[in-house]
Amino acid sequence: MAKLNLDKEIFTTFEVAKLCNANITSIKNWIEKNKLRAFKTPGGHYRIERDVLKTFLDEYGMPNPFRDRTDRKVMVLCKEPATVELVRRGVGRDVQVEGTDDPIEGALMVGAMQPDCLIIDVLMEGSGGLHMVRKIREHNQFNRTRIIVYSNTDDVDLEHDAREAGVNHFIRTTEGIDALKERVIKELN
Repeated sequence: MAKLNLDKEIFTTFEVAKLCNANITSIKNWIEKNKLRAFKTPGGHYRIERDVLKTFLDEYGMPNPFRDRTDRKVMVLCKEPATVELVRRGVGRDVQVEGTDDPIEGALMVGAMQPDCLIIDVLMEGSGGLHMVRKIREHNQFNRTRIIVYSNTDDVDLEHDAREAGVNHFIRTTEGIDALKERVIKELN
C-alpha cells in the first residue's frame, strides 16, 4: 500500500478515512453533520483542505500526522518571568515557548496560541486559578492541551481540586525547574 502524501493541500474522503482510522461512511457523516468542513467537486465528491483537516484532528483529539516538532507550543502563565526562559532553554529551540505574568493576557494568548502544553501557577494573583483551567477544559479545541500546575504550595486539597478541574500534572516549585522541564518534554513527546 502506498504511503499517503501529507504535503498535498486537498484530500479525498478515502485519504481522510485512512488518516482518521475510520471508514468513508463515517467521514461523510462528519461532513454532513458539519463536524468536518468540506467542499464538493462538480462530480459530487467531497474534498477536505489540509488546514481544515489539521484543525479537525486537533479539535477531536485524534493523532495528527501533520504536526512535527516545530509545531509544538508551550504557554507559561507564571509570576516568575525567569520560568519562561528556563522552560525555553529546557525544551529546545524547535519548540515555541511564550509566557506572561498577566492573567488576562495569558487567557488571550492561550486562545490564540492553542498550546500543546500549558504551565500555570494557579495561585498567581488574578489568574482565576482553577476557574481558568475549567474554562479551558470546556472547549474541544483544547482536548490535546496538557496542563501542568507549577506552584509554590503544599496544599494537598488544591492538588486534588486541580486534577478534578482537568490538570494533568501538579509540580511544586520546591521540586525544582528541572522536574518541570522533564515533565514538559515528556508531554510534548
